[in-house]
Amino acid sequence: MTEKLEELKRRAENLIYKDEKELDDIKRKAKLYFEKLFPNKLSYHDEVDKITFSPSYWIDGMGSQPYIDSWSKGKQELVNLLDTGIIEAKLSTSKPNSINWTKSLLQRINYSTLVPIVISLISGAFFLGMYFGENKFDQQKIDLIFENKELLRKQDSLILKFKKSQLDTLNKIK
Repeated sequence: MTEKLEELKRRAENLIYKDEKELDDIKRKAKLYFEKLFPNKLSYHDEVDKITFSPSYWIDGMGSQPYIDSWSKGKQELVNLLDTGIIEAKLSTSKPNSINWTKSLLQRINYSTLVPIVISLISGAFFLGMYFGENKFDQQKIDLIFENKELLRKQDSLILKFKKSQLDTLNKIK
């Protein structure tokens, strides 16, 4: 794949002023190769899009020199970017893949998305625990109410028995 980037670099170095078709082809292929070589690194892909080949301003009657200068500057930036990509690709092939994979996995994590998700999960677990905990205590309250009613019923029957026995003893005394 580095050979393809080197070929693109040669094409970029030989790029003729205003050859938009060749420029478009080089930029598209550069983004494709960068994406294949560095799937977890979007900076190369974005940098290709950021390179401009025309001036950022326009003044009536300014001539073609600013356009030529912008084209040359953009061409040099593209060549430099391709060269940097080639060097990085060669360096990354000399490293062991396991270290690369671990590092790329950590780089791929989007912490701005991960943190709210983790906080939401923890909050959800907390509130779910509170819900089940409250329901458990509510069930205990319901059980206690039924026990209390049963005890009150038994107490009433004891009082009735006690009153009946008192009435019996009073009747005997009479």
